[in-house]
Amino acid sequence: MIYLTTPTWNHSLNSQMDLVANYLNTTTIGLLSLILFCFFVYGLFKFSQGKEAPTVACAWPILGHLPLLSGSKTPHRTDTINTVITWTISLVLRNPLVLEKVKDELDIYIGKEKCVSEYDISKLTYLQAIVKESLRLYPPGPLSTPREFTENWTLRGYNIKKGTRLITNLWKIHTDNNVWENPLEFKPERFLTTHKDIDVKGHHHFELLPFGGGRRMCPGTYFGLQMVHFILASFLHSFEILSSSPDPIDMTETFGLTNTNTPLDILIKPRLSLSYYENN
Repeated sequence: MIYLTTPTWNHSLNSQMDLVANYLNTTTIGLLSLILFCFFVYGLFKFSQGKEAPTVACAWPILGHLPLLSGSKTPHRTDTINTVITWTISLVLRNPLVLEKVKDELDIYIGKEKCVSEYDISKLTYLQAIVKESLRLYPPGPLSTPREFTENWTLRGYNIKKGTRLITNLWKIHTDNNVWENPLEFKPERFLTTHKDIDVKGHHHFELLPFGGGRRMCPGTYFGLQMVHFILASFLHSFEILSSSPDPIDMTETFGLTNTNTPLDILIKPRLSLSYYENN
């Protein structure tokens, strides 16, 4: 369950929640981004249904105030985006210095009086580095979809027959210590220094292939990246986030069609002024 903790304003808590809900429903994120944002929040809290909510002062469940505009029957359509955002927030919460850096970047380039727009994303280089590092460590599909050889081929002395299927271990490529220094360490700064020219689209660099590469790469790559950057930037810009437990965040992976993690239970609260939620 995600709870929204509110600062002390001269309004009732219900009014405060209405303002935040109105902001989330009418901001320039747009209808589609809001749908994805709702699915993201839904994915974070759905595991706790049927559980007794913990007692937190001034804490409110968000989903009581957010409409699931597209319904809850098709969450699989945004499963990959939801997974990437959840992993990214888990990693950021485990690394407080990274969280502070990305908030500083958002305050510098966005400020505290306006919403994040899609035109702002290109300025947020540290946020983009965080997403790349998250995709490197926790690709949505650590094993690529199967490829099939369409003809007999010889590869490094191995004779491969037509019809042979190939499944690439993307996670192994992403953590190759011949390419990545301290490969298991979460370090977004590597994409601002030693690996700043590496992209994730699979066109020119094959050290990082979270979406595959070539003609059979994921067709939703560009859409997915835009949504992840935009939703993550909007979320971190608008709210403070913190873990609901003093224990370290559980990073246990559950392998399926996508590489999901243990459900994430966090608390959030508005980090901007009341006028921001009233006027946006």
